[in-house]
Amino acid sequence: MSTVIVGCTAAALYVITAARVLRTSKAGKPSFNILSVTGLIGSLALIFHATTIFSRAVRAEGVSLDVYTTASTIAWLMSGLVLIGSKRQSLAALSLIVFPFSGILVSLSLFFSADLLISETIGIRIHVALSLLAYSLFSIAALQSAYIIVAEYKLKNHTPIMQIFPPLVLMENLLFQLTSVAFIFLTVGLIVGLFAIDDVFNQHLSHKIVFSVLAWLTFLSLLFGRYFKGWRGKKATYLVMGGSVCLAIGFLGSKFVLEVLLART
Repeated sequence: MSTVIVGCTAAALYVITAARVLRTSKAGKPSFNILSVTGLIGSLALIFHATTIFSRAVRAEGVSLDVYTTASTIAWLMSGLVLIGSKRQSLAALSLIVFPFSGILVSLSLFFSADLLISETIGIRIHVALSLLAYSLFSIAALQSAYIIVAEYKLKNHTPIMQIFPPLVLMENLLFQLTSVAFIFLTVGLIVGLFAIDDVFNQHLSHKIVFSVLAWLTFLSLLFGRYFKGWRGKKATYLVMGGSVCLAIGFLGSKFVLEVLLART
């Protein structure tokens, strides 16, 4: 079976899974079991998606992580995390956004690619793995922040909140749980990267480090404010969004500019 067919199948299965979640959400049951029909279809989507990533990333010369494959990998991790936590309303509801998003990114990775081999050293591999996990968790947190911002705006204007999503309290609690775990991954990933990367400037990594450190400081201030000063609401969600944007610019944004606009690998 060709990679294109496998990737398109993954995209279709993601859409079917999201449609099933939407139907159960309207019936007042947004959560689902990973062993249910919905969960099994989502699992198949993840398997086909993983197969697509493997076929695009693994080359005879090594592992290639261009911007499209990297974005697809982050989307796959996001979908996997959402699927694993699908019994929780706050995560299951996010599948309505994450699954179609993953379908789009796996489709893009089928038709756009560039050779960008990553180092074979253990340190770089660990750095990449931890970074991808952190970016995935922060991306989910950013989606939750967007919902909280919209929901709070609707509440203040006395308009109905989206009924398919769980209460704000549940979403906000999960937001800080995800951010705390992602912050740990990001911290360890940055430390490993600093020791594993030999020449920052020759590898065009200085801008990535700047934005990564800005994001790290943003999330550090958020978690400090949350656990010591009780920050919540707009202040917290804007910090999550700001830190996530810094990471996106520093990692995917810089990769897009270097690989696509400047055609530099």
